[in-house]
Amino acid sequence: MNKFINLISGKGNIGHGKIFLRDVIRGLTGSQKRLSSKYFYDSNGSKIFEKITI
Repeated sequence: MNKFINLISGKGNIGHGKIFLRDVIRGLTGSQKRLSSKYFYDSNGSKIFEKITI
């Protein structure tokens, strides 16, 4: 259970897969659901998406 808490809180040394998992859990368990555009587009596409939607 401590590893899960550390994953959600962002504490400790976590790898890329765990960062993705943490972001998905945080994004989908909040009251307003969200996932970062970086998971859908390359870096240029993500920047464009952020400019258009924010």
